[in-house]
Amino acid sequence: MGVSNINALGSLSQEALDHFVYVIGTARGGTSIFRDALGIHENILMFPGEIHFMNEAWRCRKRVPPILLRRIIRLPWFFREIEVTKLLGETKGRLLTKYIEKALTSANLRLMWQIYPIVYSLDPDNKKRPDQILCWGDKANDFYRVRTVRRFFPKGKFVFIIRDPRGAVSSLAKRMAIKEEHSLDAGINNTKLIEACIHWRNMVQRMAHFAKCYPNRTMMVRFEDFLNAPEKVLSKVFRFCTNTSPPEDIITDRLQKLRYGTTNVPDERGSGISKGPIDRWKRFLNDKQLEIIGELTGKTALKLGYEAKEFHLKFNFLKIVNRIPFTKRKAVAAVKLAYLQIFELLI
Repeated sequence: MGVSNINALGSLSQEALDHFVYVIGTARGGTSIFRDALGIHENILMFPGEIHFMNEAWRCRKRVPPILLRRIIRLPWFFREIEVTKLLGETKGRLLTKYIEKALTSANLRLMWQIYPIVYSLDPDNKKRPDQILCWGDKANDFYRVRTVRRFFPKGKFVFIIRDPRGAVSSLAKRMAIKEEHSLDAGINNTKLIEACIHWRNMVQRMAHFAKCYPNRTMMVRFEDFLNAPEKVLSKVFRFCTNTSPPEDIITDRLQKLRYGTTNVPDERGSGISKGPIDRWKRFLNDKQLEIIGELTGKTALKLGYEAKEFHLKFNFLKIVNRIPFTKRKAVAAVKLAYLQIFELLI
């Protein structure tokens, strides 16, 4: 089955398949709730879970046998290929199977990734009409081969979610501590805090540099702006992605039905858009830890519109590195910090 005949399945049009929206942000940076919020637009198809296509499937495509790669690609729980194939009937089901096999053996990033919206749009769990979809999206918490994605999706758009480093870093460091100690009461140590700062700054620098190189295809969104005025922010993002947006009162109504939660604070669950994450870092960080975050992330945060007075911007390289135990870990952190200081000049 050729790509030009994809409409025979009653799935997304080729035009919609080529209009891909890639939501990217740091770990613990708000990308999950933002992905769900994008999905309230009737013409945008978002998935109900993670795919990790670039980081898990594309990254290992040359390292594992083809049969294992196909299993990895089929891992997402909502990719119900067998069920959808049966629902299509014998003729269309056979066409879908043939198309998927051709895509998976093509070694073409675009064709392989597009099997997810093709199958999910035909799944009864998807309540949107495939013929009304204008674009589809996915999200990631790393910057692996984003420029490659740009080349394979020349009509694609990129939405970068930036979170205040105090919020993102404290949440990530807290999560790292919980996993290590298997306790929600685990405290944040300086090593994890520094490593989380390095992750945040590396990701944000790359996003800022990409946006500088491709301004017409990129939109930067501060997570705090989204939480404070979700209707206004989403309206802008919707127009960036589809040139259309529901009225703000409709956006408000649909957002109220979204469910949210946080793994670090399990009792914080509810519906709608909560402003709680904006100041949650105040529960976890002391003054010394805030100083470390300011030193390591402040210069980059300042360029993204965060207030300079909120951060301790003085950077003491040796003082930071000496807070990390073990020689090898110090060396790795030192190299990464030196790289980040140099890369800062590009943004």
